[in-house]
Amino acid sequence: MLVLTRKIGEAIQLGDDITVEVLEVRGGRVRLGITAPSSVGVHRREIIVSASDLASPSRAPAAAYQSHRQPSSVG
Repeated sequence: MLVLTRKIGEAIQLGDDITVEVLEVRGGRVRLGITAPSSVGVHRREIIVSASDLASPSRAPAAAYQSHRQPSSVG
């Protein structure tokens, strides 16, 4: 795992097409802006894991995350 420190307004570039920018830091929360092509799925991991747990409680969270990395619109 790569761990980086960023300030508000700074960004991280992933490959050629994905940018993650720090928009706001307030208390214990960080707001991120993600720019990615529509062919790249961008999802909150806890939602994917929760949906997977509802469908199949025996699945491990990491496996659930990997199996749901399908292309969709940014959102």
